[in-house]
Amino acid sequence: MTGVDYITPEHPGALGIPGGTTIDKVQLTCLLEEHKDQVERANQAQELMHTLKQMIIKAVPERYLAILHNPFTSAYEAQSARQILTHLKRTVATLTDDELQEEYDRIAATTFDPHGMEVTEVMADIRFLGRLATAINNPYSDAQLMRLALKIFTNCGYFSQGIRAWKARPVAEHSLENIHQHSVWEHATLHELNQSIGAIAGHQVNVLQESTNSMLNQQQQFFEAKTQELTELVLALRQELANFLANASNTSKTGDKPKKKKKKEKAKKQEYHQVGNENNPCNYNCWLHGSNNTHPSFTCNKALANKEAYPKFRTDATFDNRMDGMW
Repeated sequence: MTGVDYITPEHPGALGIPGGTTIDKVQLTCLLEEHKDQVERANQAQELMHTLKQMIIKAVPERYLAILHNPFTSAYEAQSARQILTHLKRTVATLTDDELQEEYDRIAATTFDPHGMEVTEVMADIRFLGRLATAINNPYSDAQLMRLALKIFTNCGYFSQGIRAWKARPVAEHSLENIHQHSVWEHATLHELNQSIGAIAGHQVNVLQESTNSMLNQQQQFFEAKTQELTELVLALRQELANFLANASNTSKTGDKPKKKKKKEKAKKQEYHQVGNENNPCNYNCWLHGSNNTHPSFTCNKALANKEAYPKFRTDATFDNRMDGMW
């Protein structure tokens, strides 16, 4: 503005007093105050340049500054505000009308992602396009930039209701600033609505999950109980089978005795059954009844049923050895 280049104050470094120099207390105080003032001016200038640099970077779309990126950090720490402005003057400010149209078409083809982008990002590109057009003496009107914004937000399909509400507003309210505010509000409203729907859906999912978990727990408990019952039943059946096999084994060991007894009884019956003759005309001998034709001693029902009355009864009495029994 004054035609004089701005010279950035440099930091003076540490205060140095040449050796052998004699100064009094007043001179030392002045030197300290002057050094302190130089340090403050240098720090303020550095902060100012940093702030100016950040304002430029924020105002200019990243694609115009990509060439200035640090390849390792993707930052601009090696570039001063003056260097960035010089770069923009030599590149962006010298665009032709055709290049400006290409930039317009590029912005118009923007696909707005309501979940990953902000309305302000799109509007910043549009506003910068307007400043760029003005810089090369081919300005866009506010209505042209507003229609560009409306086209981008219409194409994304997210602001259908909001676009209808915008078109219903009085024409006098149709401006770039108003469509910016309207779209920001609409975006925020839809975002909150989606969050509410998501919260409700999430709650329902949680309820369903809890119900499912409860049902699964009940089923698991039921199956565990039935498994326990089956286990106990199998153990009981195994025990019964073991007992049965043990009894069968014992029976098989003693099973021949009755047969032997029957065999012995049969032998006795044959032995006691004698064919009668003129001296002994009867077929059997009974200890209680003597010779008879109906039964031997070992099948005498009367004697067997009254052992107390016949304590000396012998089942093995025969014709040859009556054992003190009846004749």
